[in-house]
Amino acid sequence: MTNTTENNDALDQSSDLLDMVLEDIKDLPEFKNFPVGAYRCAVTMESKKIGVHQAVEVQLKMLEVLELANPEDVPPKESDTCNASFMLDNEYGLANFKKVAAKFADLAGSSNLREIVAAVKDIDCTVITGLRADKKYNALPENANSPRFFLELKEIAVN
Repeated sequence: MTNTTENNDALDQSSDLLDMVLEDIKDLPEFKNFPVGAYRCAVTMESKKIGVHQAVEVQLKMLEVLELANPEDVPPKESDTCNASFMLDNEYGLANFKKVAAKFADLAGSSNLREIVAAVKDIDCTVITGLRADKKYNALPENANSPRFFLELKEIAVN
């Protein structure tokens, strides 16, 4: 008997939801690279494995668009997210991550990478982004109509 009552309550609630109009439903934040530009973002770092690679992912959550390099680009919406990943097991990934991590050393009170990554959680920053083509992927003929780009962090400053 309890299950029937719970099911009826659930149906009543779902029928209320079905009475909504599309304009009342909030869009989800999008996950895609931000266009080249300057932004105010909440920055978070996370250590993770990407395939077989030890990496650090730098996540950007949009707070405010400051300037788009191309004014015709569609600006990201507040709360949209994207990320840049740095593979720590190669010299280029490690050297590029060093440039980003150095901006947070004072905040972390340390120059230790693990401590910096642990300290960077939703930090208000100004970020200048770029895009770098995925040369291997884009060189394949079957990908000619859908090129792939990686987000680059050209500059970052803690606000």
